[in-house]
Amino acid sequence: MARVLLVLALLCSVARADGAYVSWSLTGWFPRDKLATKLANTDNGAQFALIAGMRIHDVAIEAWHSSPMHSGIAVTGLDAKLLVPLGRYVSPYARVRLARMTVDLDPTSDHDAPLTGLGGGGAIGVQVQFPGRTFGLVIPAWFAAPFGWKGTGGIYVEFGHETYGLATAGERPSAERFWRFAYGVAWGGSF
Repeated sequence: MARVLLVLALLCSVARADGAYVSWSLTGWFPRDKLATKLANTDNGAQFALIAGMRIHDVAIEAWHSSPMHSGIAVTGLDAKLLVPLGRYVSPYARVRLARMTVDLDPTSDHDAPLTGLGGGGAIGVQVQFPGRTFGLVIPAWFAAPFGWKGTGGIYVEFGHETYGLATAGERPSAERFWRFAYGVAWGGSF
């Protein structure tokens, strides 16, 4: 019984690692307002994001950029993430975001100006982190590779809601709301 309690205590001890990390995510944007019908024939804003972050105790700051894949949505921003570690490996979190969005409804046309604007929102998610090697950024199973730099690797999933004031140049912005779902991997000192 003492061994079981010792193993449980070790698994539930909270890791307080700090450090820089890199990450990527795949994100789906689901518009709720006027853009919902205009973007109906796209892949719901699916995009790939590159992220650089720094974790200090239970707070992480992330700078990121995601360029359009098929949807015409490009977003660049800064996030703050508050983590609530439930042990060494699992951490639910809340995220707040400030960002600039550009939506090009017809990327093949030079006549229509893209919609741009500032906005942000919040998200909740959960991440699982563990000792891993850099090659896990390519394929998560490769976090267990016997070669590469040692660090902390992991995967995460999150769901959020964001609002952006979008307009073409010289027009008054209108609020456009989006649901957002993302999943990705990270590697570094801690994330």
